[in-house]
Amino acid sequence: MKNLKFEQTGYAMPYDSTNAFKVKVNDKSVMDIEQGKSNKLCFEKKGKYTLVPQGCHKFEKDSFVFDTSKQGQSFNFKPTAYKLTGKVNLKNKDLASKITI
Repeated sequence: MKNLKFEQTGYAMPYDSTNAFKVKVNDKSVMDIEQGKSNKLCFEKKGKYTLVPQGCHKFEKDSFVFDTSKQGQSFNFKPTAYKLTGKVNLKNKDLASKITI
């Protein structure tokens, strides 16, 4: 076997995540982040990818950057807060000034 040539056809971004959620990539496509350890997102081309978490989880950063030219990158997605919504119905509207959330 002569003239054997290997060509890289993709770039894997390793990550761990305590929760499943979606990320917007470079303000275009949306990808799924799966819950668990030793997961990977795959990117077809080299370059920098900005990942912005979507949904109800808040992380230590608003966005994460994966650069295919940097070896050994790994991400650990662990929420620091969760968005909760709710509604309070009052029979007596005078109590509204006394509610603390």
